[in-house]
Amino acid sequence: MLESTTFSLFAGYRYEDQDELAETSLGTSDLGDQFETINTQNLYAGCGLQYSFWKWYAVDLSYRYGDQTSDNPEDEYDEHTVMLR
Repeated sequence: MLESTTFSLFAGYRYEDQDELAETSLGTSDLGDQFETINTQNLYAGCGLQYSFWKWYAVDLSYRYGDQTSDNPEDEYDEHTVMLR
């Protein structure tokens, strides 16, 4: 019978710029004024615990926290995720 326990930590960060079409008044001929840049930042971190037993079986429990901030308030959120596999 083989048994093992593994613990892991992880984290990440991503920064992204997106050009989106801005709402402008009709009749504008300058195309450069029709786009705006939206900045988005994603941050996540978490941990996991895996227990392996017998030859082919394992149980994995993990937690992940994610946070997204943006220039667009509709795109902001935070989340908590727990997974059991």
